Amino acid sequence: MKKSLLSLAVAGIGLMAASAAQAAFVITATPVATTAGVDAYVIRALNDGTGGTGTRVNSLNLTISTPGSTTATRIVVDLSQDIDGDGFNDANPNGSGLTYNATTPSTVGTSVRIGTFAQFSALSVLPSPNSSDSAGTLDAAWNNLHNLHIEGFHTNGGVVANTGVGAAIANIALATGGSATITGFVGGDFGDAQAVSITVPVPEPASMSIVALGALGLIGSRRRRNA
Repeated sequence: MKKSLLSLAVAGIGLMAASAAQAAFVITATPVATTAGVDAYVIRALNDGTGGTGTRVNSLNLTISTPGSTTATRIVVDLSQDIDGDGFNDANPNGSGLTYNATTPSTVGTSVRIGTFAQFSALSVLPSPNSSDSAGTLDAAWNNLHNLHIEGFHTNGGVVANTGVGAAIANIALATGGSATITGFVGGDFGDAQAVSITVPVPEPASMSIVALGALGLIGSRRRRNA
């Protein structure tokens, strides 16, 4: 029993130090330069072809969640553009007109899509609607957003995602100091969609090492008591 407990601790260290690899996709989160009051990250999916998923990213079904209920922990979304052309500004969670998958992507607001805005077909966006009504009123949830769900696909067969760190599937903008969890599914050009999950900001290696050492210390203490 003592041997199995120690083996579990060592295995735990290996898991905490590993990259966020899920089935055929390796998901990474890269911090980017931000404007005042915003922390931003580019979320990318590398399709390594495991399980016959091909070489591209073609579809996604993602939910972004933040803790709490105040604007201090909200998901930041661009509310400055009239996307449907009715003369009133709308919520812009797919990033129309915003720089995407670049060295310095836009930090105006969170965008979730594959490829360009024109190439991405959003099947579901929640909260809904993300457009203003005929009086110019936008759903209040967009001003203090803590859960964003987007499902959609690339209309031209997907984006190449088998080199480097892959292709962008989201640019995340959060109120400064905030955190978020991104969960759901990502699909390649072949095979089934794969479950993915990542948290931003990503825990620093030093923090993970402390947790791992704490686990070993706990098991060592139990061994001494049982000796």
